[in-house]
Amino acid sequence: MKKISRVLHHNILLIFLILAVELIFLRLSLPRFFSLGTLLSFGRQTAITAILAIGMGIVLISGGIDLSLGAIVSMIGMVAATFMVRLNLPIFIVLLSCILLGCLLGAVNGFICAKIRIHPFILTTASAVIYRGAANILSNGMPIYGLPVNFLQIDKYHLFGIPVSVLILLMCLLMGNYLLKKTYLGKYIYAIGLDEKSAEYAGINSRQIKIIVYCISGFFYGIGSILLLTRIGSAQPTAMNGIELDVLVAAAIGGIGFKGGKGHLLNIILGVFVMEIFGDTLIVFNVGEYYRSIFKGIVLLIALFADGALRNDRNIT
Repeated sequence: MKKISRVLHHNILLIFLILAVELIFLRLSLPRFFSLGTLLSFGRQTAITAILAIGMGIVLISGGIDLSLGAIVSMIGMVAATFMVRLNLPIFIVLLSCILLGCLLGAVNGFICAKIRIHPFILTTASAVIYRGAANILSNGMPIYGLPVNFLQIDKYHLFGIPVSVLILLMCLLMGNYLLKKTYLGKYIYAIGLDEKSAEYAGINSRQIKIIVYCISGFFYGIGSILLLTRIGSAQPTAMNGIELDVLVAAAIGGIGFKGGKGHLLNIILGVFVMEIFGDTLIVFNVGEYYRSIFKGIVLLIALFADGALRNDRNIT
């Protein structure tokens, strides 16, 4: 048991092994995948999920979970589209509003979770229903089209030949990594994720940290929502429905413990790459979505098993 769990938690080696196998398989079956254009297109395709995963990753490290991710992204998209199409507000104001709204919705989750002590699984499930319902009310359940052309061009911009969405992903990763590794706030986030009671005895205000954590996650959801709008060209009330499972599986592959206190954001990004490449491989071979769902569920179960086994080993020793 110990050996299995520890092997599974040497995640960086495991991730690179899985990636290597997938890339070799793709190289043999689809040689064009390794052209520069295809790789940049893959990065652009993956950037949104990866940015959302950064937000979720910080929540998971703090010992929480956020099942309202997709609903928040949908809600932000609806508000942004309403501002641009119906109120004709300047794009800069809309971009700022998207990020602030993401922070606000995340902070609401964090506040209720911290102050009323509702388990984040239950709380964010409920808030997901509320946010998704609000998104449907705003749009009468219909997509909102007619976004400004200048806004839609954001997704098409390149800097030094690199898609702007990939550059934004790199910036988000640097910001998240700096926050977790170089600031006291980051140390507090790991501390409350590892053992909240001990962290409180050490003088850390865990409730305040939780509110900040969910607020920060909302910041990244806001950025992801903007990129999603520019990608699909419209606001959809059902946007990102079920994205939470993809992000959780990526976190599982990346070795972020579901009980908090450990993990690296770079690993969760690599986990997203593994999932996306695997998905592309299945599409190449005409494998259906149902089989992908089964794979995601199996990976999640294995990760939960490994996480639980490792913690039991630690408790015994």
